[in-house]
Amino acid sequence: MSPRSGERTQVAYALPQTSLQLAFPAMGRNDPEFYAGQLMNDIVGGSRFTSRLFQEVREKRGLAYGVSSSLEGYQHSNLLVVTTSTRADRAAQTLDLIRQLIKELVDTGPTAAELEASKKYLIGAYAIDNLGSSRSISARLVGLQLDKLGIDYIQRRPALIEQVILDQAGRRRRSCFRPSPRLWALARDSE
Repeated sequence: MSPRSGERTQVAYALPQTSLQLAFPAMGRNDPEFYAGQLMNDIVGGSRFTSRLFQEVREKRGLAYGVSSSLEGYQHSNLLVVTTSTRADRAAQTLDLIRQLIKELVDTGPTAAELEASKKYLIGAYAIDNLGSSRSISARLVGLQLDKLGIDYIQRRPALIEQVILDQAGRRRRSCFRPSPRLWALARDSE
């Protein structure tokens, strides 16, 4: 079975929870507005404790222990993927809430405060997330080469993030997030 754009796929597994995954089209690493997309991802679900999804799905409603989004770059496609797991009897409610939150972001965009907080986080967390061990440093350096970002990327990166303005983030939200994702994958308890 090959999923198609806009199609909902549901697979029954003998798992204690329902896993939800929504995939949206995203920009590639070489897109001129990649950093606007990276900031939008962080606002919606990239920062695990401050993102809109985490605050609404976990903190306010307790529908899931964790919920996040990430930008995934593949050879033939780039995706923004939202993932979470929840009780089977709360899966529909959780999915509806995630879709509602993404639609609100598409309709209204991020706030200036969200954008500034996301910039600070992405700049400040880079060393901790990517340069904490010899293994992570070597992996990051190889990744920089594969992405053709240049040896000075680590020094240039903060300015690339800082230059994103609210209008750019607004444009990127409309192109990345759509009320209907390209693929919904659901796995639920088969009992």
